[in-house]
Amino acid sequence: MYLLFLAQVLALPSSWQDGYVTYYGGQPSGGGACGYPGEVTSSFPFGMYAAADFTLFDNNKDCGACYEIQCTGPFTQAGANNCQCASKTVTIQVDNSCCNREYNTPHFDLNPAAMNAILDNDIGTCGVAAVKFRQVDCAYNAEGKNVKLVAKPGTSVYWYAFFVWDVAGTGQIQKARIRSSGSNTWVDCPLSGAYYQCNGGTPYSPPLTVELTDIIGEVLVGTSVITDTTANAEWDFGTNFGKTNTPATQAPSAVTTQAPVLPPPSTSAPGVPSTRAPTGSTTAPQGSTTTPQGTTAAPQGTPSPGGGGNGVSAGIWVLIAVCILVFIVAVVAVIVYMLKKKREKDRVNLNSFVESIQTKENGQEMRGAPYI
Repeated sequence: MYLLFLAQVLALPSSWQDGYVTYYGGQPSGGGACGYPGEVTSSFPFGMYAAADFTLFDNNKDCGACYEIQCTGPFTQAGANNCQCASKTVTIQVDNSCCNREYNTPHFDLNPAAMNAILDNDIGTCGVAAVKFRQVDCAYNAEGKNVKLVAKPGTSVYWYAFFVWDVAGTGQIQKARIRSSGSNTWVDCPLSGAYYQCNGGTPYSPPLTVELTDIIGEVLVGTSVITDTTANAEWDFGTNFGKTNTPATQAPSAVTTQAPVLPPPSTSAPGVPSTRAPTGSTTAPQGSTTTPQGTTAAPQGTPSPGGGGNGVSAGIWVLIAVCILVFIVAVVAVIVYMLKKKREKDRVNLNSFVESIQTKENGQEMRGAPYI
């Protein structure tokens, strides 16, 4: 019941929300805080990526989330005054974190391709643009892509950690766990930076079954999906979130990827085009891609911007409102009960007082009666 309610609250797309964007060089060769190997240009998200402010990023929990963004003009709070907006929107995927939130407004630091897609003038001329944004579905299912698991360097039967990529739907995993072959015990693998690190249950006995839960409560189970604990091995999960097919039950073959790259520290100043290096520690396998040059494969159609937060915020506020309502009803019920009890007590005291008066009067009458 709760998961169904949560799924309805967080239905995508979420409500439109105000924000602003800057731009930086992106992560064409990987190394961002989410640990992705590089920017994919030939398929979703078509080279459109962004770093999220620390509030949105929420300690890597926003990694993989997809947002539709529409320019609405220059962000005058930061002194910008020359932004010419394109009529279309762009869908980006979060692959990095950028900065502290300023102006009490959500902030995305777009890569050049995404920034060019929402503007009609040069990105250097605009610099800082006001936008509307909302969380949308990550369209991996449209391309038939399955969830991808990638073993972290250094893994073994005594220590195992993995990345989770190409997640459809919300794009965000809230829980991961594994189970050794022949075991009925699940081992939790909480998020640790860009990857999921499994705690306890060693030594692990492949093939490993993997369970993933996204932020709206949908659960996928890949039975015996990890056939060994080789470092950097890549595994096709066999399905994705939002599909109607059954989870994977056969172990796919592994592919060994290249060694990870580590990002330099971040230095970013909102209000001007960002030149800082990405933040966050990562040990993601490195992939080779070309830097996107203004690719614009954004969704068609112009949205009707409105107020409101994203789906997660809406869910939290609905739960808070329900709790407040229940509390108020309980308080009113207690007050009514106490008033009722007090009224009954007052009635009893009044009756006792009247009976006492009547008794005294009767006694006086008897004492004053003539003797016969």
